[in-house]
Amino acid sequence: MRLKAIPAKNRKKLAALHCLSGKFEAGRQYTEAEVNEILDDWTEFHDPATLRREMFNKHLLNLTTDCRAYWKEDVPPLEGHRERKKPRGRLANLSSAGLLCRQRVGMRLIRGRSTRRGSQGSLPGHGR
Repeated sequence: MRLKAIPAKNRKKLAALHCLSGKFEAGRQYTEAEVNEILDDWTEFHDPATLRREMFNKHLLNLTTDCRAYWKEDVPPLEGHRERKKPRGRLANLSSAGLLCRQRVGMRLIRGRSTRRGSQGSLPGHGR
């Protein structure tokens, strides 16, 4: 049986992702192409990028820091785990373009200006 679409309801989506994660061997490293091939074999809609991202966000697959290999942990994730934070703003655009691999590094991007307030009390060009 193949997955026809990604379910909209979270509980059904988790069940589908857990089913797909069962197709991977625990502890073995996979290249992105191998992950795509496995996901394409078990789905009819052929959107491996979305499935990879969802499986990574739900801690069902892990990714190396250089974004070259995926693997499944030996231990299944705990129920009620928190989803990985999604990048926002400019970082979201980089992430969707594939330029960010893992997660944001904790810096704010504000077009060359400091995010700290000085003795003036505001950033240049923002009021006063």
